[in-house]
Amino acid sequence: MERNHAASRALLVQLNKKSIADLDELSEGLWLSIKSSSNESWALEVIDDGVMPLEFIVRLFVKIGFSCEDSIRLMMQLHKRGAVLLAKADEDILLALQDYINAQAETHDTLILTNILKI
Repeated sequence: MERNHAASRALLVQLNKKSIADLDELSEGLWLSIKSSSNESWALEVIDDGVMPLEFIVRLFVKIGFSCEDSIRLMMQLHKRGAVLLAKADEDILLALQDYINAQAETHDTLILTNILKI
């Protein structure tokens, strides 16, 4: 557990040094749609392919609206479990979020595997 805390602290320092400004803003309308959705029958899953830069994932999660600490926790769960559920909402809202994630990954010459699941 101590190693996880040390890794989290190191990533926070790195995140603080590298701005998330190079990522496009998530539309406020999309964020509000995700937050206000009461439909929990669909989920967006992020899958760890072992290649994607974990620091980029943390920055992306922060840009989506998670705190730095929560972003690091999600990234650590992603790395440990191989996948993490990022959001639950209507399928069309999750498709828009998936498009945003894919666009950010493409802009930064990386690939992020995502899947929309019926729960």
